[in-house]
Amino acid sequence: MIKHDSEISTFEYREKLEKKLELAKRPGFGTKGRTIQVETNLYPMVSQLSGNIYHYDVKIFPESLKLNKKLIEKAIELHGQTHFGNVAIAHDGKFNIFTKSQLPKNKIELKVSLNPTNPNSKMYTICVEQVNVISLGVLKDVISNKLGYSSEISITALNIMTGAFLATNYTSLRSNYYTPTNPEKLTECLEVWKGIFTSVRPGMGSIYLNVDNTYRTFYAPLTLINLIQKMLKINLSGGGNLDEKAKKVISKFLKNLSVQVTHRDTKKLFKISNLTTTSAEKTVFLENGVNTTVKDYFSKTYNIKLNYPNLPLLKVGQGEKTIFIPMEVCTIPPATEFKKKLGPKETSEMIKICCLNPKMRNSERNRLIVEMKALSNPMLKRFGMEFSNKPEIVPARILDPPVLTYSKLGNSSVKPQNGAWNMKDCKLYLPCELRSWGVVNFATRELRKEKLDEFVAGMLKAMQIIGITVNPSANKPMVIDGKLDILSTLNTIYTKVGSQTRITPQLILCILPNDNSARYGEIKRIGDTVIGVITQCILLQTVQRFNPMTGANMCLKINAKAGGTNLCIQNIPIVKDSPTIIFGADTSNPGLGYGKSPTIVGVVSNINKTVSQYSTYLGIQERGLDIILNLESIVEAQLLQFKQNNNRLPNKLLFFRDGVSDGQFLQVIENEYEAIRRACNKLTAQSPKILISYIVVQKRHHYRFFPTNPKDCDRSGNCPAGLVVEGKISDPVRWDFYLQAHSGIKGTTRPSRYIVLKDENNLTTDILQELANSLSYTYCRCTRSVSILSPIYYSHILCKRGAFYFNSNDSVTVDSDEFNASDFCGVKVNLQKGMFFV
Repeated sequence: MIKHDSEISTFEYREKLEKKLELAKRPGFGTKGRTIQVETNLYPMVSQLSGNIYHYDVKIFPESLKLNKKLIEKAIELHGQTHFGNVAIAHDGKFNIFTKSQLPKNKIELKVSLNPTNPNSKMYTICVEQVNVISLGVLKDVISNKLGYSSEISITALNIMTGAFLATNYTSLRSNYYTPTNPEKLTECLEVWKGIFTSVRPGMGSIYLNVDNTYRTFYAPLTLINLIQKMLKINLSGGGNLDEKAKKVISKFLKNLSVQVTHRDTKKLFKISNLTTTSAEKTVFLENGVNTTVKDYFSKTYNIKLNYPNLPLLKVGQGEKTIFIPMEVCTIPPATEFKKKLGPKETSEMIKICCLNPKMRNSERNRLIVEMKALSNPMLKRFGMEFSNKPEIVPARILDPPVLTYSKLGNSSVKPQNGAWNMKDCKLYLPCELRSWGVVNFATRELRKEKLDEFVAGMLKAMQIIGITVNPSANKPMVIDGKLDILSTLNTIYTKVGSQTRITPQLILCILPNDNSARYGEIKRIGDTVIGVITQCILLQTVQRFNPMTGANMCLKINAKAGGTNLCIQNIPIVKDSPTIIFGADTSNPGLGYGKSPTIVGVVSNINKTVSQYSTYLGIQERGLDIILNLESIVEAQLLQFKQNNNRLPNKLLFFRDGVSDGQFLQVIENEYEAIRRACNKLTAQSPKILISYIVVQKRHHYRFFPTNPKDCDRSGNCPAGLVVEGKISDPVRWDFYLQAHSGIKGTTRPSRYIVLKDENNLTTDILQELANSLSYTYCRCTRSVSILSPIYYSHILCKRGAFYFNSNDSVTVDSDEFNASDFCGVKVNLQKGMFFV
């Protein structure tokens, strides 16, 4: 996003800062692995990078940011030939205009109304002033790496120009453009629109247009009455009587939705704040000093007889400006995005629609590119821009998987195939010892005692097979029914098991009814933050279909939670040569439906030499703040924990960071890297300096890779596990590469992008890629490699766990302006040194 105030100085400052911070330089490309060819979704620019782009600042008075896009478009429509000289114009809908030719004047002032035919329509003053001339020649120096830093303003200008046609002709949400043609039905009220994402990206020697498939949920084009009838599956005949439960459902669904009205001629949208407790027939207000019902008012003023006078009214506006509108005179505007959180069923359906295999995804993207004219349209031609209609094909490499060691005593080794392996006949590398545990059955109505006993016996057998030692005192765990509230039930089992075994309980295994996510969250909150005991949940349907494989998978989680090690990689790069601590860090801002809850921070770091057990930090900070504020103290505490376990501090520190966008790179180096350095210096004043490498890992990007040779496909049609891509499509300035460590199961696999921002350890590309690939095989919950290296995955899971840690189960979803930090419950100290969260 371009900032309005001091925009040019911001870009100039960032360029100067990038030079000053001396980001890591690429030491070379990797060489290990089998070479293949892959097709990308990047389309090279074939036109010449020449001439200038003229940048104009837009100010509108009176200020109305929501209307800026419409006002700019209206100004261009009315004054394109006169004041703008018929020049091709691209704008961001906010404060910026870019042109390939200079406007007739450096400063233009216009009077614009959104409805010129209406003499009472509000008039706005639009001031357009030239603020910068951008030479496209600079981009030649960027893609050849002669400049030494990226030219963000140039790329931003190209992005807005390439999206100009799409933004005008389709529904645009940031860099995503959606077509209403052939939507997929999600529910009776919602539909899924297909579209494309576009982004201009610099490569090595070329500029690319990254085009990817994108999907979004929109309201179906319905009147509000039809929406309610379809949603509740009822007929509102007879005046529209609803019970209280139905009113609550509707109120939640409609809150913050903007609607159009049909009883008068206006394009204004009205945002719903709530529903009235009374109907149109019973809601009374003063009109000219006389009490009047809303029903009578509409009859007298608009000659409209309400068909549903018993329905509650929509509350629109706030305070004294609140007005009441009958639902039957409201419709949902076209292209209204559904911004609330989807339910489990809708989410499942959404995944089915979006989850396309590589061949289908490629085909759909190509169809949308042609249909929406993304690569060839009149605006691109007017800007002198042309992209190839053939995506770039680049060389890639397939890295060998690491050898996995099980059974510390037996030295059994496994070589994964296609990112997966079978641990049949293998025992855990370092099994835990289970001495005290209990079982709670929350599905008392559905689960018979015989089946419950069979399940407990099956778990004990699975533990024995996989190598977990079960003490005689734990061979017959206590089992109780969860008939009381969760806190009372967990306290009861914890106390009884402790009294029976005279050992502090290590584990409470909870059997839950199917589809019971709310209870799951409360169990985790109480176990982690109130009692301080490991919990393992299992659904009723899994218990009823229990088999040895299910038992083995459960044991993998239990062993890791209880301090054991499932497997070991003997020769992890870097780690094998020197004591090394590896961090994974993430920040999570709860998404749609989570009100104004705070940012959750999760940090993990290994405490053993095999990089298999991690200590944790989980906390909160101000919402929307992605930079970790107290990182210095977090790193210091984790380093001391490493020292306690290994009798020394590490020589090397590798910090892998998730949740950071390209625009935040300089921020994290200025703040987080410096905080890590201070923590290290504090502990090593008299010792050798700890060398730091700071590496960002990104999953939210739009690069996809497709095998060009059927022989190089895995069973899902994706590229094989261990795929590494770098070279032509790499960032010309920064050290980055793409790694797809996992094999596909469904859909099209997404690689992870690794960007090295600081490197004091002088890593080679081969060593770093091998490390990232190896650590993607150490994820303790399954026998498959995962999409990102395990420390990052763990920090992500930790943040998700933190969403449960609020005193009230609903407090994370409360839409309040302020958040009290005391509402967040901290993890019990005895759990922080282990992997309770997996």
